[in-house]
Amino acid sequence: MIVLSTTQSNKVVVTLREKSTLITPYYTWEVQNQNSLDTYVFSPDNFSLSPYYDAFTISIGTPSSLTSSVTLNLVPGEYHYTVYESANQWDLVITPTSSVVELGLLFVLATFSLNDIVSFTESNDDTIRVFNEL
Repeated sequence: MIVLSTTQSNKVVVTLREKSTLITPYYTWEVQNQNSLDTYVFSPDNFSLSPYYDAFTISIGTPSSLTSSVTLNLVPGEYHYTVYESANQWDLVITPTSSVVELGLLFVLATFSLNDIVSFTESNDDTIRVFNEL
């Protein structure tokens, strides 16, 4: 699951290389809003210097580019994302033969806090009832 904030640039770190079949892969992302079914395709630069993970910068706002450093016009909500590998840099064409290297959920939040994702309140008033079979 990826969580993006609308108030700041987001560094997205994923492990795509371990599933790639190309020696020098480039990645094209497809993001689909689950309410409106609007689809966005973009190809950000991979800024990772590590052989173990990939890092991308994705911002939310007025679109300036769908390649390199990417700014997308996404509304807060839930999205599904699919990442395809490509032999060509900044390839925005997804064909039936495109190889999928990752898919998952992406959430865009207007304000970001870890408490928005997971919250648990501990209380001394919690009661656990145990029943035994008779």
